[in-house]
Amino acid sequence: MIQDIAPLHLNNQYGSRQPAPSDCIFSFRENAVCVRKQCFEGAEGMPAGHGQKDLPGQSIFPTFAGVRDWCAARGRTMPAALFLFEIGTTSYFLADLPEEFAETDIAAGVQPTGSAESRAESGTDIAAPTGSAESRAESGTDIAAGVQPSGSAESRAGTGTDIAAGVQPTGSAESRAESGTDIASGAHTDRAGCDREISYTYVRMSDVRRMRAKAQVLAAATAWHLYVWYRDNRFCGRCGGRLVHSETMRMLSCPSCGNQIFPKIAPAVIVGVTDKERILMTKYANREYKRYALIAGFTEIGETAEETVRREVYEEVGLRVKHIRYYKSQPWGFDSNLLLGYFCELDDMHEIRLDTEELATAEWVHYSEITDDEEGLSLTREMMTVFRDGFKNGKEP
Repeated sequence: MIQDIAPLHLNNQYGSRQPAPSDCIFSFRENAVCVRKQCFEGAEGMPAGHGQKDLPGQSIFPTFAGVRDWCAARGRTMPAALFLFEIGTTSYFLADLPEEFAETDIAAGVQPTGSAESRAESGTDIAAPTGSAESRAESGTDIAAGVQPSGSAESRAGTGTDIAAGVQPTGSAESRAESGTDIASGAHTDRAGCDREISYTYVRMSDVRRMRAKAQVLAAATAWHLYVWYRDNRFCGRCGGRLVHSETMRMLSCPSCGNQIFPKIAPAVIVGVTDKERILMTKYANREYKRYALIAGFTEIGETAEETVRREVYEEVGLRVKHIRYYKSQPWGFDSNLLLGYFCELDDMHEIRLDTEELATAEWVHYSEITDDEEGLSLTREMMTVFRDGFKNGKEP
């Protein structure tokens, strides 16, 4: 599944830190993410944004060094970089990159939404400062820079990580050229030895699922989850005051009334309803995703996950179930979910009564007809193949 990235591990412990040159930057426009164009264009004969091809040693997403060098070569201010999480030795940050940094991917249907000023006014500019310049200086967290300075200016310059300048060379010109971060040229040379400038574009988040590197899919989904939370929580829902970032935990607080807002995580169940050698498969109504799925739904106020299973099955297909048993969970940042997988058995045979508002179809499928899970990302697809393989091995799930 999406979280199965061993030996790597996603470390989501919050902290205030500076980006290293090779760390990755996430930038979003509407429902799309900024990616390296060469990684998607022409992959397996598909147009940009509809597949990914391997470029060994290269990051799919912009690196801090690449953004820093691009800004320096054009006299632009380095945008804020907000720490999100790390996977392995790479840290991931959120930033609102300049519109000119990446071209618009027409296939994705993504257009930049107004100027930086209009985005700030509408509350969607992640790089917008919080509080006055004086308060940021006093707290040592200059949001305009997006990072917490550590040590003296001299020590930061010595390590090549002075974000305020954004253009501090590291090492000799030769070593910078080898690593692809020669600021003087303004181009970012890739490690494979290609001298052309790397270009970026925005692709739909739904196309991110097709990336081959599962750790990158997990990173993009988790970054999107956090981006949506930050985007949708700019002002206090209690008093209307401007929210500020906590420096000790992943939390937004209101200086006026003390209200605290934590990331939104919506629990939902995925249900494998079985009847001997058959499993109930469905297709969603009025959604972009057209493949077979399982019964699914959100846990409501005041109910357990097991009660959600019973309710959702009855609401969507009019069937009663028994022997509900937990299978596995997974984070699904694409929709801000924590998914809980359950298997259960049909209690008594009744005709399927379809909720056409939710589902386009629901049908019983014999285990021998279930195809392989080529994507290897979703809990839904894993549960289908687990059901199939259980019968092939003489053991029900």
